[in-house]
Amino acid sequence: MLRTTTRILIVEDDAILRMALARMFAGFSIECDEARDGQVGLERLLSGRYELVLTDMRMPGKSGVEMLEAARAALDELPLFVLLSGYHDYALEDLRQAGFDRILHKPLPLEALRDEVLSLLDVQVPGNAASSPVASSA
Repeated sequence: MLRTTTRILIVEDDAILRMALARMFAGFSIECDEARDGQVGLERLLSGRYELVLTDMRMPGKSGVEMLEAARAALDELPLFVLLSGYHDYALEDLRQAGFDRILHKPLPLEALRDEVLSLLDVQVPGNAASSPVASSA
């Protein structure tokens, strides 16, 4: 059976969070590329093909907003963009107008983030694990 791989880009300067997110999504057969800042994220975005970009707001180099603006100027077709923000520097409407498909505020449970991303990607999960409030490790 031919299956296409879902590919996302995780742009986050917190290495532990970035690796945890990549590991979590890999468990759903989602291929994850990682970038430590907005500049590296933009380079990966311009050289790869992604269904979704999950980015932090504030990072060294380029912010998530600056990365999205640069990608919009360079690419004909943008993937879905999800912004993770612990800051309220921008008004929500400004962020939506910038092109973010979802804006999630830190801190938030990883399960909530997982459910948002899987929903956006329309990933079907056997046993409906994505809709359970907490994944079981038993």
